[in-house]
Amino acid sequence: MLTTTACRFGARCQPHSFRARLSCAIYHHPDLRAEDIADRAQVALPWLRRYAEESQEAHIPAETLIRVVRVTGRIDLLGHLAESIGYQVVPMARPGQQADDVLREACDVTAAHGATVARLREALRDGRLDDRERGELLERVREEEEQLAELRAAVAGSLRADLRAVAR
Repeated sequence: MLTTTACRFGARCQPHSFRARLSCAIYHHPDLRAEDIADRAQVALPWLRRYAEESQEAHIPAETLIRVVRVTGRIDLLGHLAESIGYQVVPMARPGQQADDVLREACDVTAAHGATVARLREALRDGRLDDRERGELLERVREEEEQLAELRAAVAGSLRADLRAVAR
């Protein structure tokens, strides 16, 4: 078993290796015993224990690992493996998230543009723009351009998601 110092799941450990993380997921789950995890992940308990032991040569099959992750909720197991080869695990967008992103970005751009026009109107009350007002307005326009780029990216991401859905 592991040497222990504060596991985020209630037991006491700080796993650094993949096998130590797997061991923590199996033996320190707050709600499930190792037997429950093995049963729900459809793997024999002795094999699951072998996969988690540092001294064992047995390697957990990818399909079994995915079932263990689903049962335990320990996505960090996949994250650890991905990081070891220079990648990271990120959650997939929920259905409708692209549309929400596009709408949010469009609203941000519209609000920013309205604020810039209002500031321009205020600055031109005296009939001219001084250097300070010009600098402030140019900064606002730069921020609007960044927001437009974010809107462009959100629309492009939505289009890619729509094309992936059509391709299925």
